[in-house]
Parts: sequence; structure tokens; C-alpha cells
Amino acid sequence: MEDREIPVLIVGERINSSRKRIAEAIAGRDAAAIREEAQTQASAGADYLDVNAGVYADREAECLKWLIETVQDAVDMPLCIDSPRPEVIETVLPLVKHAPMLNSVTLEPSRLFPVLALAVDCGGKAIALCQDKGVMATKKEQKVAMAERLVQESQKAGFDLGNLYIDPLVYPLATNIDSASATLGAIEEIMTRFPGVHTICGLSNVSY
Repeated sequence: MEDREIPVLIVGERINSSRKRIAEAIAGRDAAAIREEAQTQASAGADYLDVNAGVYADREAECLKWLIETVQDAVDMPLCIDSPRPEVIETVLPLVKHAPMLNSVTLEPSRLFPVLALAVDCGGKAIALCQDKGVMATKKEQKVAMAERLVQESQKAGFDLGNLYIDPLVYPLATNIDSASATLGAIEEIMTRFPGVHTICGLSNVSY
């Protein structure tokens, strides 16, 4: 079989409010700290920068707006807008300078249809998690079955499958020693069964 180079898209995920340093920078509006993180990831080769303010649930939109403005002031590159709340994503989208990646879609109707619609409207990409209400796929078969449903629903919504990035979900080795192999198996089958669809995963989830 002839070897072929498969392009890899890198999403820098360090500007996330679950990190103590970032949460403190958001709370104190420390723009210098956020700019430094953005520039460091851009220099390291990131294609997109994830921005997340989810820790501040009561004022997530306000904090996410500030993050977006601060990051875009530091680097000229597309963002990955990271929020489980479609209304927050919708609020901040007008600030985004480049077609973004939206993180994320799940099979829960409250997230599936609104986020896909926003992605269609802004011409961006969408990350789709193998997750339904109260169920996060752990075994390969679960991941592939949920991926199939995500593809079907995306097609119904008129979303370009070339912009769909399915995340089969990988869990820390400390809690599930079979997770990495199940995810790799699911990725292989998803890429084979659904031509044009992409896969993505949080590599840092494997181990802290």
C-alpha cells in the first residue's frame, strides 16, 4: 500500500478557564497573560486557538467576549469557540474575525441543532462529540454508532460534512486503560465509513 501524508489540524487548548492560571487571568482581566498564551501556541504551530470561559457560568458570555477580543488582538488566526451553551456561542460570534470552529455539538437536541445551525450560518467547522444525554461513549462500538448518528443529523441540517470533526472521546488511562485503543479503533472505522468526515480528540486527556 502506498504511504500518503495525512494533514493534521492542531487546536491549541491552553486558553481554557479550567486552568487556574487562565481563570485568574480572566478574573483579573490580565490581557498580557492571555496574549502570551496565544502567541506561544501560534508560534508552536497551532492552526486554531480554543477559547473557553466556562468556569464563569454566570457571566460566561461576557468573559468569552473579552477572551476573543484579547486573543485576536495578539494573533491573526482562527478561533475554536468552546462552550456547551449555544446561546453563548451565538452572542460572541459577531466578534470573530475568521470562520471559527465551534466546540461543540452533541446528540442532545438542545446542543445538536442550535450549534449546527450556527456553524452553517457562519461557514465554520464543528466539533461533534460522541455523547448523548447522560451517555458518553466508552467502547469502540458505541463511539462508531454515535458518530453515524452525528453524521446523519449533520446531513439533515445541511451542514458540509467536510467541516465536521467527530471527537470519539478519549479518557485518562488512570480511569480507563482501554480508552486509548477504543478511540483509535473508532477513529479508523469512522474515517473508513464516512469519507470526507474528519476526526479530532483531546490528546491531553490521555494522561495528565
